[in-house]
Amino acid sequence: MQESQEMTTKTETSMRLAHLPCEIVSEFFLWIDPLQVSQLRRVSKTFNKWLTSKQFCIQSLRRCNKVNSKRSELRNTANPPAVEYILFRGHVGYQEAYATLLSNNLTEIHFMRAVLPGAIIPAAMSHLLQLTSLALVHSHITGTIPPQLGLLENLKYLHLDGNNLYGEIPSEIGDLMKLETLRLSANKLSGIIPTSLGRLVNLKFLTLHMNRLDGPIPTELGGLAKLNQLLLGPNLLEGCIPEELGLLVALKSLALNHCRLSGVVPLSIQRLEVLHTLYLEGNDGLVIPREIQVWSSERNVYLKV
Repeated sequence: MQESQEMTTKTETSMRLAHLPCEIVSEFFLWIDPLQVSQLRRVSKTFNKWLTSKQFCIQSLRRCNKVNSKRSELRNTANPPAVEYILFRGHVGYQEAYATLLSNNLTEIHFMRAVLPGAIIPAAMSHLLQLTSLALVHSHITGTIPPQLGLLENLKYLHLDGNNLYGEIPSEIGDLMKLETLRLSANKLSGIIPTSLGRLVNLKFLTLHMNRLDGPIPTELGGLAKLNQLLLGPNLLEGCIPEELGLLVALKSLALNHCRLSGVVPLSIQRLEVLHTLYLEGNDGLVIPREIQVWSSERNVYLKV
């Protein structure tokens, strides 16, 4: 009985608000915690449109003093402050507003093993043009990797390991010319490895293992002269190991294990003078030449086949 009366009261209140001008209602809503505003969007379609507009959301965050626009970093805690859920789980209007308010100063976002179930990487992150480091690791992030991340021209470190990300790796990631680290392992990513990653000439670490990536290993990866670590297996990769991988003169660790690779391992691998680990096991169609085995023994390269 009591619940029924409460529902009736809420419905009557909503009907009264629905007859007021949006400007008056929005002024009232500006004083409500942004985390609660989303519950009020059902008052009417008109209010829903207004309450999710970027203009209102910016005013709301400012009025409630929820965002420190001078922050240079968002750092990990076991349970992030509730307001930071807005960026990862809020309505797109609040995501846009939050990112816009932080766009001039924020350089780092680091969440390691944070409690962010159901959170996504919002396209609004493209507003964070000063961002140099984005790490969301083992934090229950889901959804796809937005291609808009390719607009973060200052990004050097992108670390998204151990989440529930799915879909393809956007080719736009290849536009991040300052990127030094790209770690996307232990997700549910599928599709091919974009050839555009071969443009990341400053890349030192590329780890894509433990996904569902298929297709060939792009020959374009041979242009990554600064690469120290290339971990591509386990995955569903097919075809031959490209000769071009022998051009990775700075490579120390190469993992192509547990894929579906075939053919003969190219002798160009012997050019990798600083290589110390080479994982090739789990590829039934792969042939390891005797020259590679002798070379690995003489150079103390750990070869697992």
